[in-house]
Amino acid sequence: MNRRGFLGAAAALLPLPARAAAGAKVSVARCRSYGPELTPALEKMFDQLGGMASLVKGKTVAMKVNLTGVPTTRLGYLPAELAHWTHPAVIGATAHLLAKAGAHRIRILESAWSTADPDAPTT
Repeated sequence: MNRRGFLGAAAALLPLPARAAAGAKVSVARCRSYGPELTPALEKMFDQLGGMASLVKGKTVAMKVNLTGVPTTRLGYLPAELAHWTHPAVIGATAHLLAKAGAHRIRILESAWSTADPDAPTT
């Protein structure tokens, strides 16, 4: 079974609200690195989805980023930002595009991995 077949079969097992809505818009772009081509690629994808201005102009916007997991957890020899964390360049480019679309305030949100355990000691 290929990856697409596996994901299709797995999606069929999910409860209905967890599935994507039929006809939901999706945008995909190729970006070979997290360099200068990242921001234009993200901007193009947001535009293909109808743009952000109507959603964010004049508003406070929260971005939930994925920085969870123990920093020492590795996927092979890849650093965390290339494995299970949102790459910092993606966070920065998205914040830039939100500001460009007129967001009044941008909040970047995450729960630090060490605070996920309510019994974890605080420093």
